[in-house]
Amino acid sequence: MRAYYYDNLPGDQRLEHDSGRPVDLDHLRKLGVLLWHVPIDDSGVWEADVDKIAEEQGCKSRDIMDVTKEGLGDQFDTMLEKYFAE
Repeated sequence: MRAYYYDNLPGDQRLEHDSGRPVDLDHLRKLGVLLWHVPIDDSGVWEADVDKIAEEQGCKSRDIMDVTKEGLGDQFDTMLEKYFAE
């Protein structure tokens, strides 16, 4: 995992926009950021790991989104902008 400050420059939001200023993991922890490494595999075993984490964290629901042009069709660009804003 690599974290950095967003550069806030205009342009395609899908690009990296790395400001060159890394964010230390200890700083993220102080902010309350939690992270896990869950290897993704084709068999779907990873979903059980995500379910366990969600349960441990008290999450009531979660969504899986197919954020691709094929998955979202004509709404792709609009949804990317919405997700970025959130």
